[in-house]
Amino acid sequence: MAVFFKYFTIWILLVLVLFPSCTYADEFSEESSFLDELIIQESFLFRYLSEKNEYDNSTYIMALLEVKYSEENYEIDVGAMLYKDSNETGAELNQVSLHYFADDFEFSIGKYVQTLGALDYLSSTNLLNPTRSEFFDDENINIRRVPLLMAGLRYYPNEEWKLETIVQAFDADHQDLSSAYLNFALDTLMPSYLESLTTSNSSLDQINNEIFLPVYKNSISSALNSHIKDQYESESILAADKAGLFVVAEYSADAVSIGGVWINRYTEIPYIEVNQDLLDGLEALQSDPTDFGVFEDYINSNDLDPISKVQGYRYNQYNLYAEGTIFSFGIRAEASYRDKIPAINEYSTLHSFGLGIDHKLGSMYNSIEVQYLDVDALSQEIYASVWASKFDAIHYKGTDIYFDHYLLYGSYEGITEITSFPSVPLSYNNYDIIFQYLNSKEQSQMNTFSMLLKAFF
Repeated sequence: MAVFFKYFTIWILLVLVLFPSCTYADEFSEESSFLDELIIQESFLFRYLSEKNEYDNSTYIMALLEVKYSEENYEIDVGAMLYKDSNETGAELNQVSLHYFADDFEFSIGKYVQTLGALDYLSSTNLLNPTRSEFFDDENINIRRVPLLMAGLRYYPNEEWKLETIVQAFDADHQDLSSAYLNFALDTLMPSYLESLTTSNSSLDQINNEIFLPVYKNSISSALNSHIKDQYESESILAADKAGLFVVAEYSADAVSIGGVWINRYTEIPYIEVNQDLLDGLEALQSDPTDFGVFEDYINSNDLDPISKVQGYRYNQYNLYAEGTIFSFGIRAEASYRDKIPAINEYSTLHSFGLGIDHKLGSMYNSIEVQYLDVDALSQEIYASVWASKFDAIHYKGTDIYFDHYLLYGSYEGITEITSFPSVPLSYNNYDIIFQYLNSKEQSQMNTFSMLLKAFF
């Protein structure tokens, strides 16, 4: 905490010493037109969680100083951030970018945020910037998402069409490669597969559920996670062969937009190959659950490493999206096809379709998004949905009181997950206090009360 306050003191000095005249911009407006085009915003956020141990990587304190300078045909945006979570305290340049505007084209370069597609929560197209999950609904996009290094060129041949090309540097720091794979494949598929092997033997089933699976989830999984990180070489952000390419074409007319995106990108999730002798032994148990001798090849081999290979690869993804209105309803849709995603010791294709509907009913705004995913090699279908409902503010003695609620649903391999996330924000001038509670059906250990304090200047 002492380190954070050292950074915080430096922050205040920077604001007071480097930008003293910004507080009195009106007094100096006649002397310097530069200040007229300068916008400075400070954001301070503090979060309290009742279950901190389950959210080790969550940001509990954040301060963001944003400086934006605009002229007729260009804009410069810079943001410096201080943060503290349970693991570390640090400072970083959150965003820095130059945006140039001409009559029929725009050019952007730097570290910034850009959105693609049509869906807000369950988008398979909006892959440019990862979401900060702890601030997923923040109004400031530079807090809601992580700015990354990229360059983009937009061309407008006429009023209806937009053509865009984006080149994005590979950023290994925000990939979270091994845990993403473990959560999807090893931590989900492997335990369920092991459970299926012992269903014909009650003794083995008891051993599996009471001994092996807890050990796997609590020890083996974390060890594999660390092991994969050690094997997967860290990629340089300047490696040209790891850069991602996004090509966008969008047509807009009469409040309707239709677009397509081609993505050629280096993997977010590496291909991880599990020792084949180990998998063969597990499969052989299916025919004879008592014959553990099938592991002899694995045990007698010179290589007991459970992971045989970890490697990156490039993939292509093709996306279509559309949004418009029908009567008083907003309609949004996305569909995508990815030619390569890792399964267990093989690649698979991935199909997805998402649909969103928005509607304001009286004082209540509703947004519902549903998504369908099909992983071909695993013959698995995944369903997810988010229902966001927000009510108009109640005004009481200068304070605006809101009620927001998110209901999340997921279904995979017969497991149904329902999570409720209500929140009550109170807003007074530039200050917000938000009370939230997360309640999960399948993962009760994640249930937590949180309080978020926000201030903007």
